Amino acid sequence: MRAWLESRFKLSENGTTVRRELLGGTTTFMTMSYIIFIQPAVLSTVGMDKGAVMVATCIAAAVGTLLMGLLAKYPIAQAPAMGHNIFFAVIVCGTMGYTWQVALGANFISGTLFLVLALAGVLLLRGAAETGILAFLPILVEQKGGTLITAGATLSVFKLSGAVGAIVAGFLSDRWTGKPLMLVSFLLSVVFLYGFVQVDGTVALILIALLGGALLSSSAYTMVVAQDLLPGRHSTAAGLFWSISLLGGGLGALVEGFLADGFGVETALLLLGVPLPLAAAALTLGIRDRFPAG
Repeated sequence: MRAWLESRFKLSENGTTVRRELLGGTTTFMTMSYIIFIQPAVLSTVGMDKGAVMVATCIAAAVGTLLMGLLAKYPIAQAPAMGHNIFFAVIVCGTMGYTWQVALGANFISGTLFLVLALAGVLLLRGAAETGILAFLPILVEQKGGTLITAGATLSVFKLSGAVGAIVAGFLSDRWTGKPLMLVSFLLSVVFLYGFVQVDGTVALILIALLGGALLSSSAYTMVVAQDLLPGRHSTAAGLFWSISLLGGGLGALVEGFLADGFGVETALLLLGVPLPLAAAALTLGIRDRFPAG
């Protein structure tokens, strides 16, 4: 058992021991255990069965904590939040007058909508950044003294690198969680784009290859998340995925055109290509992570 714990959680590497983790877990449980009794007491005031709420509270906390430990490998306990149950009972069911059944349904719908909007926002922003770069990249290459052949080669490098990046990202997402990969890809995109507009020649070509690989690699994981939202309707999910991406691309190209007319192509690329991936990275935090099997 000790060997499994060591290999699974790298206890020695993280400067801890089984005894220390057991002591920390027991202390955390004693600190949080009040929720087992407070949660049923609060929610029973609106008609919910006190025993059922207690069982649900224990199961939710246990499952959430186990997932956090076994999958994310973080020593962070999970449990229902006190502020939420007070808002549920006092405001929604008390002041607003809704039944607890309606309030629970609204809670489920709001969580689902938040996940969908976060994913849609990521797709829109990524599509806008990608299409904006593709539309004006050849113009920038020409303005830097390149030929049409150089401009075409630059676009080819961008897209080919994106294809490789998507394959690599899909491979890695099957072995680790994909959410951190998306965050890293968006943040690296900002660095590579900024570097590209500052340099010329071979270095610029290398940076555009890295940019394509980083920015387009996120498509592999976002496609999987979209399909998870509609189990059994993967084709519909794929259609929605591409339609939202294309919508973002159309809007991005339009906005970048206005910016390019007013500030120049190089500035327009930075104005669109830096904030959008950063915003996409922020929205990625709202996407439920998809843990790989095993």
